[in-house]
Amino acid sequence: MPRVDEKKVFTELLKYELEGRFVLGHVPVQLRLRPVDNHAGDSPDFLLWVELEFDLFSQPVKLAVPIPVEAEKGGIAGGALDDFRKFVDRQKHLIELPMVVVSESGYDTLTRQEQLATRVTITQFPIRRLTE
Repeated sequence: MPRVDEKKVFTELLKYELEGRFVLGHVPVQLRLRPVDNHAGDSPDFLLWVELEFDLFSQPVKLAVPIPVEAEKGGIAGGALDDFRKFVDRQKHLIELPMVVVSESGYDTLTRQEQLATRVTITQFPIRRLTE
């Protein structure tokens, strides 16, 4: 049985380090995938940040979502779920969710940290599928 090797997992994750601009309809969009090795001092082992930027009503908006990636020999029940709970509880890697307000006049910006209900699907697969 192949061994779960964190270095191998991150090496494969680095293949997803991408950035590009494209036009969707008439809207220029910037998409960035950014792998981060997080396991030295935190959980989960790695993050794949998905960042999307575009202008809405001539105002810049950015959406950033961290996808947790765990290299765990025992799988979901063997430690990965515990690491996911640590990730959620520590609140170090927050989803960046934009909100746009159209008002009668003036510009303003407010940044807040809020609790947000989230549905999470945790997918497990064997390491042999990493490079297939």
